[in-house]
Amino acid sequence: MTPPGPSSRPASGSRRTRPATSPCCAPSARRWGCRRRWTTDQHGIFVRNDAHWTLAEELQGYQDPTQVGRALATLAIAHLVAQSPQAKGRIERLWNTLQDRLVADLRLAGITTLAAGDVFLATAFLPAFNAQFAVPPLMAASAYRPVPRGCDLSRICAFHYARAVAADNTVRVDEVRLQLLPGPGRRSYAKAAADVVQCLDGSWRVYIRDRLLAITPAPADPGQLRARKRR
Repeated sequence: MTPPGPSSRPASGSRRTRPATSPCCAPSARRWGCRRRWTTDQHGIFVRNDAHWTLAEELQGYQDPTQVGRALATLAIAHLVAQSPQAKGRIERLWNTLQDRLVADLRLAGITTLAAGDVFLATAFLPAFNAQFAVPPLMAASAYRPVPRGCDLSRICAFHYARAVAADNTVRVDEVRLQLLPGPGRRSYAKAAADVVQCLDGSWRVYIRDRLLAITPAPADPGQLRARKRR
């Protein structure tokens, strides 16, 4: 099976979310490795298109990246942003093919569930598609490199939110409130800077200075995960 292409989006429409489009999601990275470069359009999940700067961003001289941008930078994947229709034309033509051919083939095969669709893609559609359209590469070198040792992909390929620990030793992201146990000597973490992480399985983690202090189990059905407000 050919490794995944330079970007992806749902075949059913143009709305894109981070789990669906992240080029460095953990399953892909574990199977294929990290791409050396990644080309995307200027969609807001890839690059910051807003004019809002926080005080911290003004002081550091640049806007914080998006969730996808942060993951790419962490994995040292060069991010190339297409600036013209010509630059995007090749991948847009591929989407047109997939959104037509793939949807029709799924319907003809009687596929009605996500699990059955995954099996159909791996065993039927992709082998036939690659056999018909694949061409030899101009360069034999792989576009992928091994994932660096020690990388926690489930943490890197996730939603990250910077929060300060409250006086009651909790951190909060919208309606989610996570309790931290006291540190050594019953020490409180109040006012400490915390990295609150929602993994793609729906579980939550809290890190302070790279130390994992709290974790919640993944729900049976995490539903559609989307990025929340940063602050």
